[in-house]
Amino acid sequence: MSVRLLSLSLEHFRSYPSLDIRLDAARDVHVFYGPNAAGKTNVLEAIGVLAYTKSFQGSDDAHLIRWGSDFCRIRGIAHLGDDEDVTLECALQSTPRRRKACFRNDVSVPVSTMVGSLPIVQFLPQDLDLFRGAPQVRRAFLDRLLCQVSPEYFRSLLQFQKLLKQRNTLLRRVNADEAQPEELAVWDAQYAAQAARVTHARLGLMEELQEDLVDALASLGEQMPDATLAYRRHGIAQGLDALSEETVHLLQERRQRDILLQATSIGPHREDWQLSASERPFPSFASRGQNRAALLSLIFLQVSFLDRHKGGNPVVLLDDVFSELDDAHQSALLARLSGMQVLLTSTHVPAQLHGAQVWRVDQGNVRQE
Repeated sequence: MSVRLLSLSLEHFRSYPSLDIRLDAARDVHVFYGPNAAGKTNVLEAIGVLAYTKSFQGSDDAHLIRWGSDFCRIRGIAHLGDDEDVTLECALQSTPRRRKACFRNDVSVPVSTMVGSLPIVQFLPQDLDLFRGAPQVRRAFLDRLLCQVSPEYFRSLLQFQKLLKQRNTLLRRVNADEAQPEELAVWDAQYAAQAARVTHARLGLMEELQEDLVDALASLGEQMPDATLAYRRHGIAQGLDALSEETVHLLQERRQRDILLQATSIGPHREDWQLSASERPFPSFASRGQNRAALLSLIFLQVSFLDRHKGGNPVVLLDDVFSELDDAHQSALLARLSGMQVLLTSTHVPAQLHGAQVWRVDQGNVRQE
Protein backbone atom coordinates (compact mmCIF):
# COMPACT_ATOMS: atom_id res chain seq x y z
CA MET A 1 0.00 0.00 0.00
CA SER A 2 1.26 3.46 -0.84
CA VAL A 3 0.11 6.67 0.79
CA ARG A 4 -1.09 9.26 -1.74
CA LEU A 5 -1.58 12.98 -1.40
CA LEU A 6 -4.69 13.80 -3.42
CA SER A 7 -4.87 17.58 -3.09
CA LEU A 8 -3.01 20.54 -1.67
CA SER A 9 -4.41 23.98 -0.87
CA LEU A 10 -2.32 26.91 0.34
CA GLU A 11 -3.30 30.29 1.68
CA HIS A 12 -0.66 32.99 2.32
CA PHE A 13 2.10 30.39 2.42
CA ARG A 14 5.57 31.59 1.35
CA SER A 15 5.27 32.98 -2.20
CA TYR A 16 1.68 31.81 -2.70
CA PRO A 17 -1.28 34.10 -1.93
CA SER A 18 -3.35 31.01 -2.71
CA LEU A 19 -2.88 27.69 -4.46
CA ASP A 20 -5.19 24.78 -5.11
CA ILE A 21 -3.94 21.69 -6.96
CA ARG A 22 -5.33 18.20 -7.47
CA LEU A 23 -2.90 15.32 -7.85
CA ASP A 24 -3.82 12.44 -10.13
CA ALA A 25 -3.90 9.41 -7.83
CA ALA A 26 -3.40 7.10 -10.82
CA ARG A 27 0.07 8.51 -11.48
CA ASP A 28 3.15 7.81 -9.39
CA VAL A 29 5.32 10.77 -10.34
CA HIS A 30 4.44 14.47 -10.21
CA VAL A 31 6.96 16.97 -11.57
CA PHE A 32 7.00 20.65 -10.60
CA TYR A 33 9.35 22.42 -12.98
CA GLY A 34 10.35 25.99 -13.68
CA PRO A 35 13.19 28.48 -13.24
CA ASN A 36 15.08 28.92 -10.00
CA ALA A 37 13.29 30.92 -7.26
CA ALA A 38 9.92 30.29 -8.92
CA GLY A 39 8.40 28.66 -5.82
CA LYS A 40 8.85 24.96 -6.61
CA THR A 41 10.45 24.06 -3.27
CA ASN A 42 7.70 25.95 -1.45
CA VAL A 43 5.18 23.36 -2.68
CA LEU A 44 7.22 20.51 -1.22
CA GLU A 45 7.84 22.48 1.98
CA ALA A 46 4.10 22.95 2.46
CA ILE A 47 3.63 19.19 2.26
CA GLY A 48 6.41 18.88 4.84
CA VAL A 49 4.45 21.16 7.18
CA LEU A 50 1.47 18.81 6.94
CA ALA A 51 3.79 15.95 7.87
CA TYR A 52 5.93 17.56 10.59
CA THR A 53 3.86 20.69 11.49
CA LYS A 54 7.01 22.72 10.76
CA SER A 55 9.43 23.44 7.95
CA PHE A 56 11.75 20.61 6.95
CA GLN A 57 14.29 23.31 6.09
CA GLY A 58 14.47 24.52 9.68
CA SER A 59 12.75 27.83 8.97
CA ASP A 60 10.96 29.62 11.77
CA ASP A 61 7.16 29.32 11.59
CA ALA A 62 6.83 33.07 11.12
CA HIS A 63 8.92 32.90 7.95
CA LEU A 64 6.41 30.53 6.34
CA ILE A 65 3.76 33.24 6.34
CA ARG A 66 3.61 35.32 3.17
CA TRP A 67 4.98 38.84 3.58
CA GLY A 68 2.20 41.22 4.52
CA SER A 69 -0.07 38.53 6.00
CA ASP A 70 -0.47 37.51 9.62
CA PHE A 71 -1.38 33.87 9.03
CA CYS A 72 -1.01 30.99 6.61
CA ARG A 73 -2.97 27.80 6.08
CA ILE A 74 -1.92 24.49 4.50
CA ARG A 75 -4.61 21.92 3.79
CA GLY A 76 -4.39 18.57 2.07
CA ILE A 77 -6.35 15.40 1.48
CA ALA A 78 -4.42 12.14 1.63
CA HIS A 79 -5.37 8.56 0.86
CA LEU A 80 -3.97 6.28 3.55
CA GLY A 81 -5.20 2.97 2.18
CA ASP A 82 -8.17 0.76 2.99
CA ASP A 83 -10.42 3.34 1.32
CA GLU A 84 -9.49 5.84 4.04
CA ASP A 85 -9.10 9.46 3.01
CA VAL A 86 -8.08 12.00 5.63
CA THR A 87 -8.12 15.78 5.55
CA LEU A 88 -5.12 17.42 7.20
CA GLU A 89 -4.68 21.10 7.97
CA CYS A 90 -2.06 23.22 9.68
CA ALA A 91 -2.63 26.94 10.35
CA LEU A 92 0.04 29.33 11.61
CA GLN A 93 -0.59 32.79 13.02
CA SER A 94 1.99 35.51 13.73
CA THR A 95 -0.16 38.28 15.26
CA PRO A 96 -1.58 39.33 17.65
CA ARG A 97 0.37 36.39 19.09
CA ARG A 98 2.07 33.38 17.58
CA ARG A 99 -0.14 30.32 17.41
CA LYS A 100 -0.23 26.99 15.62
CA ALA A 101 -3.34 24.88 15.13
CA CYS A 102 -3.61 21.42 13.56
CA PHE A 103 -6.72 19.67 12.32
CA ARG A 104 -7.45 16.13 11.21
CA ASN A 105 -10.77 15.75 9.40
CA ASP A 106 -11.57 19.28 10.63
CA VAL A 107 -11.16 18.26 14.28
CA SER A 108 -8.47 20.05 16.29
CA VAL A 109 -5.67 17.69 17.33
CA PRO A 110 -2.41 18.16 19.27
CA VAL A 111 0.80 18.57 17.30
CA SER A 112 1.99 15.19 18.62
CA THR A 113 -1.05 13.56 17.02
CA MET A 114 -0.67 15.43 13.73
CA VAL A 115 2.97 14.48 13.21
CA GLY A 116 3.12 11.24 11.24
CA SER A 117 -0.42 11.52 9.83
CA LEU A 118 1.15 11.96 6.40
CA PRO A 119 4.35 9.88 6.32
CA ILE A 120 6.98 11.40 4.04
CA VAL A 121 10.62 11.06 3.09
CA GLN A 122 12.38 14.04 1.56
CA PHE A 123 15.67 14.68 -0.19
CA LEU A 124 16.93 18.26 -0.33
CA PRO A 125 20.07 19.74 -1.94
CA GLN A 126 21.53 20.44 1.52
CA ASP A 127 21.32 16.73 2.31
CA LEU A 128 24.39 16.28 0.09
CA ASP A 129 26.40 17.48 3.10
CA LEU A 130 24.72 15.10 5.55
CA PHE A 131 27.80 13.01 6.29
CA ARG A 132 30.21 15.94 6.46
CA GLY A 133 27.89 18.52 7.98
CA ALA A 134 27.02 19.49 11.52
CA PRO A 135 25.90 16.80 14.01
CA GLN A 136 22.54 18.49 14.60
CA VAL A 137 21.62 17.78 10.97
CA ARG A 138 22.23 14.07 11.46
CA ARG A 139 20.31 14.09 14.74
CA ALA A 140 17.39 15.76 12.97
CA PHE A 141 17.45 12.95 10.38
CA LEU A 142 16.80 10.40 13.15
CA ASP A 143 14.26 12.55 14.96
CA ARG A 144 12.13 13.09 11.84
CA LEU A 145 11.82 9.34 11.32
CA LEU A 146 11.08 8.52 14.95
CA CYS A 147 8.54 11.32 15.43
CA GLN A 148 6.58 10.06 12.42
CA VAL A 149 6.10 6.60 13.92
CA SER A 150 5.98 7.35 17.65
CA PRO A 151 3.99 10.13 19.33
CA GLU A 152 5.64 8.98 22.56
CA TYR A 153 9.06 9.73 21.12
CA PHE A 154 7.86 13.14 19.95
CA ARG A 155 6.64 13.99 23.44
CA SER A 156 9.84 12.67 25.07
CA LEU A 157 11.95 14.75 22.70
CA LEU A 158 10.00 17.92 23.49
CA GLN A 159 10.19 17.21 27.23
CA PHE A 160 13.92 16.56 26.98
CA GLN A 161 14.46 19.86 25.18
CA LYS A 162 12.45 21.68 27.83
CA LEU A 163 14.44 20.08 30.66
CA LEU A 164 17.71 20.85 28.89
CA LYS A 165 16.83 24.55 28.80
CA GLN A 166 15.81 24.49 32.46
CA ARG A 167 19.00 22.72 33.54
CA ASN A 168 21.15 25.14 31.54
CA THR A 169 19.35 28.05 33.17
CA LEU A 170 20.12 26.60 36.59
CA LEU A 171 23.77 26.08 35.62
CA ARG A 172 24.03 29.75 34.77
CA ARG A 173 22.49 30.67 38.12
CA VAL A 174 24.92 28.39 39.96
CA ASN A 175 27.81 29.91 38.03
CA ALA A 176 26.63 33.36 39.14
CA ASP A 177 26.32 32.21 42.79
CA GLU A 178 22.55 32.67 42.62
CA ALA A 179 21.86 28.97 43.31
CA GLN A 180 23.60 26.02 44.97
CA PRO A 181 25.16 23.12 42.98
CA GLU A 182 23.10 20.66 45.05
CA GLU A 183 19.94 21.97 43.38
CA LEU A 184 21.02 20.25 40.18
CA ALA A 185 20.36 16.79 41.64
CA VAL A 186 16.57 17.03 41.27
CA TRP A 187 16.82 18.26 37.70
CA ASP A 188 19.42 15.61 36.84
CA ALA A 189 17.04 12.76 37.65
CA GLN A 190 14.23 14.17 35.49
CA TYR A 191 16.62 15.09 32.72
CA ALA A 192 18.24 11.65 32.68
CA ALA A 193 14.88 9.86 32.42
CA GLN A 194 13.87 11.76 29.29
CA ALA A 195 17.38 11.68 27.81
CA ALA A 196 17.38 7.89 28.21
CA ARG A 197 14.11 7.57 26.29
CA VAL A 198 15.45 9.62 23.39
CA THR A 199 18.80 7.83 23.19
CA HIS A 200 17.19 4.40 23.60
CA ALA A 201 14.85 5.04 20.65
CA ARG A 202 17.66 6.34 18.47
CA LEU A 203 19.79 3.28 19.23
CA GLY A 204 16.91 1.04 18.19
CA LEU A 205 16.43 2.98 14.97
CA MET A 206 20.13 2.71 14.09
CA GLU A 207 20.02 -1.06 14.59
CA GLU A 208 16.98 -1.35 12.34
CA LEU A 209 18.49 0.78 9.57
CA GLN A 210 21.70 -1.25 9.77
CA GLU A 211 19.84 -4.45 8.85
CA ASP A 212 19.24 -3.31 5.26
CA LEU A 213 22.19 -0.94 4.77
CA VAL A 214 24.53 -3.25 2.85
CA ASP A 215 21.77 -4.40 0.48
CA ALA A 216 20.66 -0.81 -0.13
CA LEU A 217 24.20 0.20 -1.07
CA ALA A 218 24.59 -2.86 -3.29
CA SER A 219 21.40 -1.96 -5.18
CA LEU A 220 23.20 1.25 -6.18
CA GLY A 221 26.34 -0.51 -7.30
CA GLU A 222 28.37 0.08 -4.13
CA GLN A 223 29.79 -3.14 -2.67
CA MET A 224 30.50 -2.35 0.98
CA PRO A 225 29.82 -5.57 2.90
CA ASP A 226 31.24 -4.12 6.12
CA ALA A 227 29.38 -0.79 6.00
CA THR A 228 28.06 0.18 9.40
CA LEU A 229 25.95 2.87 11.00
CA ALA A 230 27.33 3.71 14.43
CA TYR A 231 25.72 5.90 17.09
CA ARG A 232 28.30 8.02 18.89
CA ARG A 233 27.67 8.94 22.52
CA HIS A 234 29.13 9.04 25.99
CA GLY A 235 28.56 5.80 27.84
CA ILE A 236 27.83 2.22 26.86
CA ALA A 237 24.53 1.39 28.57
CA GLN A 238 21.78 -0.14 26.42
CA GLY A 239 18.59 -0.71 28.40
CA LEU A 240 16.28 2.16 29.32
CA ASP A 241 16.89 1.98 33.08
CA ALA A 242 20.61 1.48 32.61
CA LEU A 243 20.77 4.47 30.28
CA SER A 244 19.02 6.65 32.83
CA GLU A 245 21.32 5.58 35.65
CA GLU A 246 24.40 6.04 33.49
CA THR A 247 23.29 9.54 32.48
CA VAL A 248 22.83 10.58 36.11
CA HIS A 249 26.33 9.27 36.88
CA LEU A 250 27.88 11.13 33.93
CA LEU A 251 26.09 14.35 34.86
CA GLN A 252 27.50 14.11 38.39
CA GLU A 253 31.00 13.49 37.02
CA ARG A 254 30.79 16.55 34.78
CA ARG A 255 28.90 18.85 37.12
CA GLN A 256 31.76 21.23 37.80
CA ARG A 257 32.64 21.39 34.11
CA ASP A 258 29.02 22.08 33.20
CA ILE A 259 28.81 24.85 35.80
CA LEU A 260 31.95 26.44 34.42
CA LEU A 261 30.69 26.24 30.82
CA GLN A 262 27.08 27.01 31.83
CA ALA A 263 25.88 24.25 29.51
CA THR A 264 24.97 20.56 29.78
CA SER A 265 27.63 18.40 28.13
CA ILE A 266 25.88 15.01 28.38
CA GLY A 267 22.73 13.93 26.56
CA PRO A 268 21.06 13.37 23.18
CA HIS A 269 21.83 16.95 22.08
CA ARG A 270 25.54 16.06 22.14
CA GLU A 271 25.24 12.71 20.37
CA ASP A 272 25.90 11.89 16.72
CA TRP A 273 26.06 9.04 14.23
CA GLN A 274 28.28 8.15 11.32
CA LEU A 275 28.49 5.82 8.35
CA SER A 276 31.72 3.81 8.11
CA ALA A 277 33.19 1.18 5.81
CA SER A 278 36.32 -0.87 6.49
CA GLU A 279 36.39 0.92 9.86
CA ARG A 280 36.90 4.27 8.13
CA PRO A 281 34.41 7.16 8.52
CA PHE A 282 32.65 7.66 5.21
CA PRO A 283 33.67 11.33 4.68
CA SER A 284 37.36 10.37 4.91
CA PHE A 285 37.37 8.34 1.68
CA ALA A 286 34.05 8.58 -0.17
CA SER A 287 34.04 9.83 -3.74
CA ARG A 288 31.33 12.12 -5.08
CA GLY A 289 29.53 9.12 -6.57
CA GLN A 290 29.81 7.06 -3.39
CA ASN A 291 28.44 9.97 -1.35
CA ARG A 292 25.38 10.20 -3.58
CA ALA A 293 24.87 6.43 -3.52
CA ALA A 294 25.00 6.45 0.27
CA LEU A 295 22.46 9.28 0.44
CA LEU A 296 20.13 7.43 -1.91
CA SER A 297 20.51 4.30 0.20
CA LEU A 298 19.27 6.33 3.17
CA ILE A 299 16.17 7.26 1.17
CA PHE A 300 15.55 3.55 0.59
CA LEU A 301 16.12 2.74 4.27
CA GLN A 302 13.70 5.46 5.38
CA VAL A 303 11.03 4.22 2.97
CA SER A 304 11.37 0.67 4.27
CA PHE A 305 11.31 1.84 7.90
CA LEU A 306 8.13 3.87 7.43
CA ASP A 307 6.50 1.08 5.43
CA ARG A 308 7.10 -1.35 8.30
CA HIS A 309 5.91 0.97 11.04
CA LYS A 310 3.12 2.85 9.24
CA GLY A 311 1.72 0.02 7.14
CA GLY A 312 2.40 1.71 3.82
CA ASN A 313 4.98 3.43 1.68
CA PRO A 314 5.41 7.16 2.38
CA VAL A 315 5.10 10.05 -0.03
CA VAL A 316 8.58 10.85 -1.37
CA LEU A 317 9.63 14.47 -1.96
CA LEU A 318 12.71 15.11 -4.11
CA ASP A 319 13.90 18.69 -4.41
CA ASP A 320 16.11 19.17 -7.48
CA VAL A 321 17.63 15.74 -6.92
CA PHE A 322 18.02 14.82 -10.61
CA SER A 323 20.50 17.65 -11.20
CA GLU A 324 22.80 15.96 -8.68
CA LEU A 325 22.60 12.38 -10.00
CA ASP A 326 24.04 10.62 -13.02
CA ASP A 327 21.83 8.49 -15.27
CA ALA A 328 22.60 5.24 -13.45
CA HIS A 329 21.65 6.64 -10.05
CA GLN A 330 18.53 8.29 -11.48
CA SER A 331 17.39 4.95 -12.90
CA ALA A 332 18.14 3.10 -9.64
CA LEU A 333 16.20 5.69 -7.65
CA LEU A 334 13.14 5.52 -9.91
CA ALA A 335 13.20 1.73 -9.92
CA ARG A 336 13.25 1.55 -6.12
CA LEU A 337 10.44 4.09 -5.79
CA SER A 338 8.23 2.44 -8.40
CA GLY A 339 4.62 2.26 -7.26
CA MET A 340 5.05 5.06 -4.69
CA GLN A 341 3.92 8.65 -5.00
CA VAL A 342 6.91 10.83 -5.82
CA LEU A 343 6.78 14.62 -6.05
CA LEU A 344 9.90 16.22 -7.44
CA THR A 345 11.11 19.62 -8.53
CA SER A 346 13.38 20.42 -11.46
CA THR A 347 14.29 23.22 -13.83
CA HIS A 348 13.09 20.97 -16.66
CA VAL A 349 11.10 17.78 -17.14
CA PRO A 350 13.52 14.82 -17.06
CA ALA A 351 13.19 12.78 -20.22
CA GLN A 352 12.88 9.44 -18.40
CA LEU A 353 9.75 10.46 -16.48
CA HIS A 354 7.23 9.13 -18.96
CA GLY A 355 3.62 9.38 -17.82
CA ALA A 356 4.30 11.84 -15.00
CA GLN A 357 1.82 14.54 -14.07
CA VAL A 358 3.61 17.77 -14.98
CA TRP A 359 3.14 21.19 -13.39
CA ARG A 360 4.73 24.41 -14.61
CA VAL A 361 5.73 26.76 -11.76
CA ASP A 362 6.44 30.43 -12.37
CA GLN A 363 6.38 33.12 -9.66
CA GLY A 364 3.45 31.88 -7.60
CA ASN A 365 1.55 30.46 -10.55
CA VAL A 366 1.23 26.68 -10.84
CA ARG A 367 -0.55 25.17 -13.82
CA GLN A 368 -0.84 21.62 -15.12
CA GLU A 369 0.52 20.83 -18.56
